[in-house]
Amino acid sequence: MYSKTDDKLYYRNSAGFESSIVTGSGTTGTVTSVALTLPGDLFNVAGSPIVTNGTFVATKALVSPGLVYAGPPSGGSAQPSFISLTTAYLPFTYNGNTTTLFTCTGPFTAGHVVTTDASGNCIDGGVPSTFVQHARVTGGSICTTGTSSFNTCPVTILWPVTFTSSSSYDGGCWGVGPVDGANSDKGRVNLQVVTKLADRITVNVVGLGSSAVTWNEIDCIGAQ
Repeated sequence: MYSKTDDKLYYRNSAGFESSIVTGSGTTGTVTSVALTLPGDLFNVAGSPIVTNGTFVATKALVSPGLVYAGPPSGGSAQPSFISLTTAYLPFTYNGNTTTLFTCTGPFTAGHVVTTDASGNCIDGGVPSTFVQHARVTGGSICTTGTSSFNTCPVTILWPVTFTSSSSYDGGCWGVGPVDGANSDKGRVNLQVVTKLADRITVNVVGLGSSAVTWNEIDCIGAQ
């Protein structure tokens, strides 16, 4: 097989006769329509289909407020979609004490925790396993003890939230800034608990010396 100046291919058989090689003529195909398809929840497609010439234009689709693009929170693999985020997607247990994830409507019982059900709805979670509260009474001359250190002045302080029972919590109180007749600040002094009820605690404010003492603030802590 060989070529000549006429840009054709030739071959010579065993008898010495020369013949040209006829090649087929090349052909090209045609496309009448080309379309672009993308996920409709993510993109909008313009310019499709193209039947002669043109350009595809893809833009991001609009998403409703409050939705995230995610797969299922558990179970097998699945195609993601835009869904509302619930507590099932969170890697921790949410008890409503420190993190605000939802707007909840009450009423709820004071002292109870706010938690959520499996659907993300706010519910009353009841009294937490560890519950601490603070009560305070302030104002001029809550009580003034007598001149003897044995003189007492009982003061009752109401808890903001009622405990389960009087035996279910530990409580204690202290006086802040007692001042005697010489205007001498006595600092903080622990006070003796007289009675302890579920909704209140009563302490004895005692004299600190030979002169009368005026107590201006008493603080109490209760924990169950």
